[in-house]
Amino acid sequence: VSGIQMRGEFYYAADFLEQSISRNDPHYLRAAASFRKLFFDKLDASGNAGFYLYRNFDSGFKSKFYPNLAFQYYLNQGWALFARFEPTVEQNSLLRLVSENRYMGNDVSIRHRDVFVNLSAGVQFNVTNRGTGRLYARYQRIRYFPLFVDPSTLVYAAIVGQPYADWDVNYVGITRVVSFNGEILVAKAHCYGNP
Repeated sequence: VSGIQMRGEFYYAADFLEQSISRNDPHYLRAAASFRKLFFDKLDASGNAGFYLYRNFDSGFKSKFYPNLAFQYYLNQGWALFARFEPTVEQNSLLRLVSENRYMGNDVSIRHRDVFVNLSAGVQFNVTNRGTGRLYARYQRIRYFPLFVDPSTLVYAAIVGQPYADWDVNYVGITRVVSFNGEILVAKAHCYGNP
């Protein structure tokens, strides 16, 4: 189609470290098709249709279909406004949980994060000729957001002299997350030969 960029994507992952007789291996599959089109040299519209097939440690396979839509309006060469609606199912794994809390035990429950509301809006601007900045707000509603729990007690820490090292994870119903973010991205210049 003239002027429309289209792309397909396929991703599969399984966390085989999460193994137990009474639990399932948490599988995750994402397939998506996306488009992008520039209108009147000012409005950049993009979107995708994402299909997710996944299994948590304690359930059978589940599937979700989430459409995404994003708009970016260029005010001039240096400034743009953007708004995005990007619901998704985020892959979760033992590695991700340990990167968020290094005291995690290795026998924890793995559930993929269902981000069924994911709205963001903000401004993007040029910092230099090789860098950009963004200021934006994000609102999310997430099912299976992990809550890290320390199973130790003050008595155990007093007897042993150190806190219990293995934390556990619980998942609460639906979590609302509001965040205000700022980013500056600068591309590094490469120098070939003698500077």
